[in-house]
Amino acid sequence: MSANMTSNRFFDACVLLAGSSDRETQCLAAWVAALGQRFNRGETPTVITTGCCHHSLDIFPGRTEAQIARDLLIESGIPSSNILCEEESGDLLGRLVHIRDSILAPCSWYHVELLLPGADDQDLRHIQRVLGPDYFLTLASLDLPKSETSEEDLEAFRVTMSHVVNSGDGQDLNSLTRLPKAKGRPQSS
Repeated sequence: MSANMTSNRFFDACVLLAGSSDRETQCLAAWVAALGQRFNRGETPTVITTGCCHHSLDIFPGRTEAQIARDLLIESGIPSSNILCEEESGDLLGRLVHIRDSILAPCSWYHVELLLPGADDQDLRHIQRVLGPDYFLTLASLDLPKSETSEEDLEAFRVTMSHVVNSGDGQDLNSLTRLPKAKGRPQSS
């Protein structure tokens, strides 16, 4: 089916909420394939890749996680004009905050599918809390393989969000995001 044919499912955007600084990982290949399938079935006109580099890296890998996934999507035939990248985050919470603030809200895209390996319904409720009540979210997770860093990020997100929910203090989620600490990271202009 070509990219311009529509299916019964349609999303303003499909977002990959995991990444890898190694373009050869099996997990990344599966995640990119899942995004490509959604695009090619006409389920979305836009795919969003996320991540600078994992907050645990000491040296910047040369390409962001979002760029690496973008490169693989382009190699699979998805036009570069249909791919957006979020490249500021170092963890899952940051990926969510940055896509909300810099892509989804400015574009008025509220019907979104999230690709997040290992996530469950409770995680979706936490994600809804981060993005806000205006978003109609669908979670794709069960058939996606997990990587060590995606599992670590998901667990850290669960701990952070449980603390936020249990404390009830309305803490600013932006202040809880982890920036990449990698040396040599490109400076934002």
